[in-house]
Amino acid sequence: MSTGYKRFSVIIDVKLDDKKYEKVSNWEGIEPVDFVRSVIQDHAEDRGLLVNINVVESDNPLVDRLMETREKIMKDDAFKELEDEIISNSKFCIGGNCED
Repeated sequence: MSTGYKRFSVIIDVKLDDKKYEKVSNWEGIEPVDFVRSVIQDHAEDRGLLVNINVVESDNPLVDRLMETREKIMKDDAFKELEDEIISNSKFCIGGNCED
């Protein structure tokens, strides 16, 4: 069995039609966000995926804005990794004397 894993970032926009929304809203102790979370998480876990999911109800589609933000975060992380690698591989020179 593998001890490691590969991480994936997934942004999805889920729509629940009004009829189903009302039906779920009438279930005791279950909110529509709970239903959506359960459907996605159960389906993923049934197929062996480990998921950390957060569901919020939103009147406006956020998927485009979230993708832009994700891209910025990923670029920032990549630049930070590159910067750290360059610094860790550079020689430190003080007064003309360079040391590894």
